[in-house]
Amino acid sequence: MLLENRPKSSLRDKLNQIKDKGEGILSIYLTLGFPSKEETGELIDLLFRSGADIVEIGIPFSDPSADGSTIQFTSQKALENGIRVKDTWSILRNTKNRKNTVLMTYGNIPFHYGYQNFASDALESGAEGIILPDIPPELFPAELKSLQPIFLLTPLTGEKRLHMVAERSYGFNYIVSQLNVTGVQSNADKRVKNVISQVKKITPKTPNLIGFGVSNEQDAKNSMKIGADGIIIGSAFLKLLIDSKFSEIEDYISGIKSAIS
Repeated sequence: MLLENRPKSSLRDKLNQIKDKGEGILSIYLTLGFPSKEETGELIDLLFRSGADIVEIGIPFSDPSADGSTIQFTSQKALENGIRVKDTWSILRNTKNRKNTVLMTYGNIPFHYGYQNFASDALESGAEGIILPDIPPELFPAELKSLQPIFLLTPLTGEKRLHMVAERSYGFNYIVSQLNVTGVQSNADKRVKNVISQVKKITPKTPNLIGFGVSNEQDAKNSMKIGADGIIIGSAFLKLLIDSKFSEIEDYISGIKSAIS
């Protein structure tokens, strides 16, 4: 079943323009305040200059249930650095080379900030989407819907729920996966391919990005081979920051972008 009346999304429109040019979409996750508050804005600029199409700004939370050890480490360090939610807005407003920025955090953050205040400040700062992995579509706060929520889909998502989640997602469909990097398609890859195939029939104009487990050019190529329109990288990029390999960032990002375009 095709969904004729999709929610309007400026982010989706811009991502489709990238697709129309024959390019894969590259999204990079960056923890707000890591390595430092001052460096966050500079890193956003660098990521966009190097080829990222989206930067996901991770607002640190003390109990990040959907994140692995690397993101948990950077979140804890950011909190120790004194980063606060309100810092998100000033950093985004002062970013010079910003293209598409999406917020990613957990439900407690906007709840304690105040849903309406959070939405207003986020929109005013230029955010174009939000991912709250611990809040299902049925419970997503109405006050935050102006932020164009993006929801996660997995190979275990049933067909009925797949329709419901895709129907409520805005800028892109976030496909959760662990990909085989040997070039041989694993059973997990086949399940992810099946999810993408189903979602494309439901929301043919919404890009599908694979995340969780994508770290290098081969992963990126494998993702595109099974039908993704782009990829999301988090931990692999953050490890460069943890290891202070700042000089490698530009080549790493541009290499991934080239691999999917």
